[in-house]
Amino acid sequence: MADTEDRCCGCTACASVCPVQAIRMEPDIKGFLIPRIDTKKCIGCHQCEQVCIYQTGTLQGEGAKACYAAWRKDPSMRLVSQSGGMSAAMAEMVVQQGGVVYGAAFREDFSVHHVRCTTQEECERLRGSKYVQSDMRGIFRQVRVDISAGMLVLFLGTPCQIAGLRKFVGEIPDNLWLVDLICFGVPSPRVWNDFVSWMRRRHPKKVLEEARFRDPRQGWRKYQSAFRFSGNWYTTEDYNDLFGTAMSQRMTCYDCKFKTLSRQGDITIGDCWGIERVDKSLDQKEGVSLVLVHTEKGKTFFDALNDIEKYPLQLEHVLQPCLCQPTTRPEQADAFWQEYDQHNIEWVIAKYVYGGIWRMRTKKTERWFRKHKKELKRNLLSLVRKILQ
Repeated sequence: MADTEDRCCGCTACASVCPVQAIRMEPDIKGFLIPRIDTKKCIGCHQCEQVCIYQTGTLQGEGAKACYAAWRKDPSMRLVSQSGGMSAAMAEMVVQQGGVVYGAAFREDFSVHHVRCTTQEECERLRGSKYVQSDMRGIFRQVRVDISAGMLVLFLGTPCQIAGLRKFVGEIPDNLWLVDLICFGVPSPRVWNDFVSWMRRRHPKKVLEEARFRDPRQGWRKYQSAFRFSGNWYTTEDYNDLFGTAMSQRMTCYDCKFKTLSRQGDITIGDCWGIERVDKSLDQKEGVSLVLVHTEKGKTFFDALNDIEKYPLQLEHVLQPCLCQPTTRPEQADAFWQEYDQHNIEWVIAKYVYGGIWRMRTKKTERWFRKHKKELKRNLLSLVRKILQ
């Protein structure tokens, strides 16, 4: 069983398959879940090794049989989703048929976990990107119970999570639909939780009510996260800028076995970057999804979706690095983690995003003036008029 950071993606297949529950998924110093074996309980059955996608090799994936740009017809639905709103459309269809949807959602403390949804109201929690690794503890067993009961199941996850589930389930039944996400890499839950705490300290007298990794109100090409405190929204680029440096990713992300065009899911979805090069009229300001269909089951599923527009594409016209190659590990990654332990989230953002605390403050001031330039101009003109009267 792969039980070290550089050989474990945290999929939880090993802990889920253990017949005596001798394996617990526990956070390491960076906040990533890794398996820990209770040797007193272990019976030496080796099932954990047999199900590990890093010890037994990866399952054969499927290449794209069709490629589309797609989006919800209703722009308001895209404004509360991400990209073209495909995951929400898929979830809606499944629950309408009495099925179950699994995907990443916030808990009350704003940590991110995979959850089980059976109603449209519960599926609302799955909307929006989640730029942090989700906690999968207990989920694979729930999925197996549901598919054994004959329920229609949709599972949304990163390629490694899909691969782990495939290995755990074995032969994939017709009532399990797998949708993998185009993934840049999974950042540390510790870093995300520390960032949320930092945001709370910046708004000490207000209650954090909602968080979004990407604020759809800013347009789908903007990478600003948004936090609602006591009814008021505050946007910031700090977390997503740090995410973009790839400093806080899991070690296995830098050597990901699943970032290939042979995918683990029936369908792959993500942002349709490059659509403007194909046809500028397709570049919807509310967002556009890239959809790759890999299996006949995936084709049947995608064709059944209602209230969507889709446009056939040639994959080479919208090919993006996150589809086919791992993220390069930054040379400063080790130094980043050493300094993270010595300092705090604000310190590493200042250094690794802005190049220093004073540069951070200068750039934040410049951003504030750009954002409020029109308002300041109006106020200044109003003041001058009063003085001249």
